[in-house]
Amino acid sequence: MVGRTRKPVARPDCTETWESTTLSSILWPTIEEWVAWKDNFRKTSHNLPVAHPVYGSQSKLERRFIKVYEKDIKLHLPEVLGQYQISYERACLGFYPVNYGPSQCTCTTLNISTRDEDSSLWLSAARDILNLFWEHGARQLVKSLQVEIRNPEKMYCDVSKVLPDEALIQTLEAIQPDVLKTVNSLMTNIWTSIAYHLRVDYWAAY
Repeated sequence: MVGRTRKPVARPDCTETWESTTLSSILWPTIEEWVAWKDNFRKTSHNLPVAHPVYGSQSKLERRFIKVYEKDIKLHLPEVLGQYQISYERACLGFYPVNYGPSQCTCTTLNISTRDEDSSLWLSAARDILNLFWEHGARQLVKSLQVEIRNPEKMYCDVSKVLPDEALIQTLEAIQPDVLKTVNSLMTNIWTSIAYHLRVDYWAAY
């Protein structure tokens, strides 16, 4: 069985223009992009949540920007989040991959972790924190910036793995004609491809 990588088309770049980005402006989103937009336990001030698994680096951040965060933002996080009844465990500022797949780019992101499950006010809180950065001059210190609030225990973090054995592959091959027939019947003229993915929890898989 041959695997084919989905190649996204017409993506926005990682700049502040991403603030107007919606999923509909990203053609052929990957599975990870699609579920990231739908995940109720990951909310960003704008743009996509950072790519999972999360690999970040603070070494690439401007020192003056880190000072702004430490002096003017970090100490005010409990106050801002408290206004929205959001508790948090930790906040991590870093340089993270935002896009997914071959056109990956990076963005300075403040990741805020919480155990809360009511995410109805997370977006508003994330935007208020982003505005706090702007009020303290961060716009001149970073090319791109976003704030993400997440519940690590509840958020979707599945990844694709190779199908594990020949028996499963043979089963999928056997049902392909029926699947194709059903797709043709229910999605006439709108479907483009059929793929089978083994999705597993990242932490369980690794």
